[in-house]
Amino acid sequence: MKSINVLVTLIALIVVLFTASCKKGEQANDKTISKKEFALQIGKSLYQSFNQTGTKAIASKKGTSLYTERSVQPACGSSTDSVINSYVSSNGLTQTVKGFLKLTYLCTGGNNVLNGYALRDSIHTIKETAAAREEMTVKEDYVALGSFGAVTINGKQNSHVKYDSKTGEAKNIDQYNEFILQDLFFAPTGFQSARIPYKAKGTYNGNSFDFEGYIQFYFDVKFVVSVGGETYWVNPADWSITEKI
Repeated sequence: MKSINVLVTLIALIVVLFTASCKKGEQANDKTISKKEFALQIGKSLYQSFNQTGTKAIASKKGTSLYTERSVQPACGSSTDSVINSYVSSNGLTQTVKGFLKLTYLCTGGNNVLNGYALRDSIHTIKETAAAREEMTVKEDYVALGSFGAVTINGKQNSHVKYDSKTGEAKNIDQYNEFILQDLFFAPTGFQSARIPYKAKGTYNGNSFDFEGYIQFYFDVKFVVSVGGETYWVNPADWSITEKI
């Protein structure tokens, strides 16, 4: 009887230890992205795709929209194809940008006066520091109409972001985004106004997520990101984020 009791006790102890081990393993792997962190991630992704100095923002969204200031105007319906290939290394950050960009110049109203362009592009950017590596592929297809650098954009943007930390707490993101660009008012100084619906899915440290919501811009100052019933203010000046009350 004593040996049976010892055996039962031993089995119970093994069960307890196994259960505790499983729970510990679950706790180590159950961390998924919070809505607040996700809001910052997707808002930053869209904002930088239009405002990142030194990349395609200068070549297309800003420089191209200033075509009205050129001494020689492109012909209506003409197009240009550009290959983008740049590398910058400064202060511990390396950035490689590669891809292509196609612009078609538009005239509307039958008066042969340029007032917009259609853009199709695919840009792959790699940023790397001693602390992290980030890859982002952005594909766009939209029409921008306006003059003197201020345009209203309608179309779509898809992006794929991969982020891997090298130091500190492990952080691995693999994220796909879909943005509907509708009546996005953009000027050389940045976003002026827009409400951009999005869908996003991916994994955060191996855990799946699936969100949808919108991003609301207000004259290139702060912007709002809505996700899963929560809304946040994001400040692109320092990338601080606070819950919207």
